[in-house]
Amino acid sequence: MRVLLHASELVIIDGRVEAARHGRLTGRGQARLELDHYLEALVRKPDALPGATTLDQARAAGKFTQVHEAWWAAAGGHAVRPPAPAR
Repeated sequence: MRVLLHASELVIIDGRVEAARHGRLTGRGQARLELDHYLEALVRKPDALPGATTLDQARAAGKFTQVHEAWWAAAGGHAVRPPAPAR
């Protein structure tokens, strides 16, 4: 695997295939967690997600979709209440 670090993004290449592309965080100690990266773990451990940073970030950004809800329900997880609208 190769990681290409550009000014605004990083790209991960596996052989000749682009495996991932993400916007680059430029601040020290910053982290961005992608909910989709956790879906397989969610199936195995659905109760690990409530209160997780990944879930909090996804909900705050409006990225916890009906597809994610279906994964959680299929894994035996609990229904997620949508975040309150911004005021």
